[in-house]
Amino acid sequence: MDRSFRNSTIGLITSGPATRCHMSCLPAKLTRAFFGVPAGFGNDQIDYLNPRNLGEEAGMVQALRRRGFPVYVVPVKRTDWLKFANGLFTPSFWSQTMTPRDLSFGWYLNKVVQTVERAASEHPGRKALVVGHSAGGWLARAALGDGAWTGKAAKEVRDLVQGCVTLGTPHLPPAPPGVCVTRGALGHVHLNYPGAFLKPQGLFYMTVAGVAVEGRREPRGAGGRERGGGSIEDFAFRSYVQVCGRGDVVGDGVVPLEAAHLEGAKQVNLQNVFHSINAPKAWYGSEEVIDSWLGEVEGIRY
Repeated sequence: MDRSFRNSTIGLITSGPATRCHMSCLPAKLTRAFFGVPAGFGNDQIDYLNPRNLGEEAGMVQALRRRGFPVYVVPVKRTDWLKFANGLFTPSFWSQTMTPRDLSFGWYLNKVVQTVERAASEHPGRKALVVGHSAGGWLARAALGDGAWTGKAAKEVRDLVQGCVTLGTPHLPPAPPGVCVTRGALGHVHLNYPGAFLKPQGLFYMTVAGVAVEGRREPRGAGGRERGGGSIEDFAFRSYVQVCGRGDVVGDGVVPLEAAHLEGAKQVNLQNVFHSINAPKAWYGSEEVIDSWLGEVEGIRY
């Protein structure tokens, strides 16, 4: 049986050189998907369409389309993220007990649901493979929730979605006394939809992490100013501390490896792959890298 993703739709939510991969073994339920892409926190849909104004050919969306997949990007503008501040007026923001459907993130989850439903209506009989970059990964998991579809087009997530792939996503809230910048929303997802939560309902999960930078704190000069203007290792150290409480670990330069995987998911580590479009030829969505994780999706063939 040809269990191919050729007629699938890839949905984008929400951020070393590989060779073309050809894999089979995909369960029949995972065939004929489209891609949906949720963007990462602070990202704009343009980052996946035309990153850094380098042209659409340099974008993640075109890279997927060149491989024969329909792709839908969740329509998010950079200014939309200002809505996060809406949570400032709720007690849960300050008590760090927010849920993803509260004011700070609820608008985003609605856009994910609407994008998947739009894609499904344009591709009858197909299901979405949701690909979330950075925070778009855990927000995608929040949108999938407990398996009950929150939109109008179906009753259950599995009716519209085949699986979830996350790229450089911080899946774990920081351990105390760390302060979660999501004000509890990530912790809510981790507690209520842990690991590959909907796998028993037939969804496929894959978590992808870059292994590119070991965090290293730079010495401080006179007056507390850092010498050398700050290195990528120092930036990574500070970012890793915010995510997992430690900076002297390895990751993609923003998200440490130890926070990027889910129990029960297929886990893929990519050497020398960075978190964001600031490394246009060496991040998860670049032409040079995309096959190294896309080819790991069970049964994909292109």
